[in-house]
Amino acid sequence: MAKFILTASKSTASDATKLIFLATMSVAQFIESGYAVKGSLDVVENPKGNQHPANLFISWKDKEGTSYSGAVSNNVKSVEEITEPVLSIVSTPDNADMFVLLHNKHDAPAENTKMNLA
Repeated sequence: MAKFILTASKSTASDATKLIFLATMSVAQFIESGYAVKGSLDVVENPKGNQHPANLFISWKDKEGTSYSGAVSNNVKSVEEITEPVLSIVSTPDNADMFVLLHNKHDAPAENTKMNLA
C-alpha cells in the first residue's frame, strides 16, 4: 500500500495549478483501502500567520499510528463547503509531487486527466 504525503511543489506557479488525477475514491473507500483508520481523517484550518497559501488541509493516521497530511482543493474555502467529499491521488504535470487531495465529487475529472484548480 502506497502512502502519499503533501510536499512542497517544485513546479512553476502556472504548472502547480494543473494536476493529474490518478485515482479518486470516497472517504469510505479511502478508509477501507487501508490508507486511514476510521475516525482519524480530519479537515484542519491552517493557523493564522502560517505562510502556506492554502486555508485548509487534511490529516489522518494509518493503523500503525503514522500521521499523514494532504491538500484541500482551492475551490473549498471553508469546511461547510465540503458537501460531497472525495479523495484523489494526484500528481503535478512534471511528476515532481504526488499527494492526496480532498475535494467535492463534482470537482473531480475522469481519472488520468488534468484539472485546472486556479
